[in-house]
Amino acid sequence: MYVPTGGGGLLTAIARGLQHRDMPAKVIACQPAGCAPIVAFLDGSRDAPAMARCDSDISALQLPHPPDGVLAATAVRASGGWGTAPDDAAILDAQRLLAKTEGVFVEPASAASLAAAIHDVDRGRLQPTDHPLLVLTGAGWKDLARFEADDARVPLIAVDDVADRVDKWCSSL
Repeated sequence: MYVPTGGGGLLTAIARGLQHRDMPAKVIACQPAGCAPIVAFLDGSRDAPAMARCDSDISALQLPHPPDGVLAATAVRASGGWGTAPDDAAILDAQRLLAKTEGVFVEPASAASLAAAIHDVDRGRLQPTDHPLLVLTGAGWKDLARFEADDARVPLIAVDDVADRVDKWCSSL
């Protein structure tokens, strides 16, 4: 289970719920590379799940001192999971990919779960026989400024013309 992780509370709660239901899922902490104190603690490069400052533009995951960092790391380890930290560009690419291919518009922090899964596939950590579940937490409306350049490419259609446009589209299928 890939969980976007900032403060660690959501991950901890999900892991507890899985454990309570006797569901043996591995829990993966997903943090941006520029602010990944829990991931760094899990991989042994930090003595505690904390860092001096964050260098990431992924809002909601910019917590250098996650309040539930130790609990989250403990939950990840207990599940046999790990931490993955894709960079900001990969997370923003994942946000666009979700919107384009699945019609799911999430905030960048939420897209960290997909970016982490892609990162793990690319590195051989996920296998074709695995069945990852991605937690998608927040709506893309929280960060619309990132899409201003796309506005010019979207045609405006009068409400009265929508039915005709839909009919035309359906006939082309």
